[in-house]
Amino acid sequence: MVTFLMVVFAVAPWLVPPVESIQVRTQADSLEPCSRAKMVSAARSATARELQLKSFNDPLRLQTDVEHYRLELEVVPETSFIDGRTTMTVECVEDGVTAFRFWLHSVLTINDVELNGRDAEWTRLDEATVEVEFAATCDSGDEFELMVDYEGYPVTSGLSSIVFADQGGWPVVSTLSEPWFSYTWWAVKEDSRDKATGELVITVPSQLTVVANGVHTSTTPLAGDRRRFRWMTDYPTSPYLFAFAATRFNTFGEVFNHAGGSTPVDFYVWPGRDTTENRNAWRRSVDMLGTFSQLFGLYPFVDEKYAIYNFPFRGGMEHQTATGQGGDNAFSESLTAHEAAHQWWGD
Repeated sequence: MVTFLMVVFAVAPWLVPPVESIQVRTQADSLEPCSRAKMVSAARSATARELQLKSFNDPLRLQTDVEHYRLELEVVPETSFIDGRTTMTVECVEDGVTAFRFWLHSVLTINDVELNGRDAEWTRLDEATVEVEFAATCDSGDEFELMVDYEGYPVTSGLSSIVFADQGGWPVVSTLSEPWFSYTWWAVKEDSRDKATGELVITVPSQLTVVANGVHTSTTPLAGDRRRFRWMTDYPTSPYLFAFAATRFNTFGEVFNHAGGSTPVDFYVWPGRDTTENRNAWRRSVDMLGTFSQLFGLYPFVDEKYAIYNFPFRGGMEHQTATGQGGDNAFSESLTAHEAAHQWWGD
């Protein structure tokens, strides 16, 4: 069993401690940076503070509860272009609701907005916010389905919310939306407290593989040398924790056995970093899940998976059920332990 000590900060972005105090400590007394430190920089920026206030002070925010997102996205790495469609299933939690607001960055062109299958009236309020007007009021317990079709060249903001890069001659597309930057690449109600289940249906060139939240349910070959990957999670997830990465991966897996059964632990490593040493380093996460389950209660997402994947950011990010790790410390024990623990304390 793995033996280690660690400090986990799983607090709201506006309450995080100074960067110099964010660290993970192992028995070897070595310190590693985490995405949490980068989040501090983002949270301190004027843009992030503005977005925080915009989200929290939105008078319409508490009127609705998003229950499910279906995000369909085609990614063209060569041109950094995306063609997307978000379908939201939303419940009204107050009587007399007359409008709904979602966020989508203005650099992305909205082609269509439909409410319950019919064209909807919408207005862009600012760079981030779009308001949809209802033809009739929505009362508590009523549901509606909102579809937003969009396309364009997404802007990278915050902690590098979406990036187009390369590794070993292969394109990489990867997201990291913490804390309020999901809207830079998909249409979303940008409220970290409004969790929803989700589907991520991502189309990429056929040589690439997509990893995302939840369970991989299908891969479908398409015309034009493309493949469509479908991932689905039944666990409510905050918007900033929805993520995907697409590139050429080498994959391998283990199993986390527990009293309730077993859970797959899957690994997606860049070919240039695929060594026996690195594979064994990530395999230690299985023991970590066991240790944390004894300390904190059973791994919260046992019915789906735990995954670690290489991404082009420095440090790590605990996207729900799928942690991205990158940089020089991508395979370090302390970073792997830290990010795994965030599945309990953070997600």
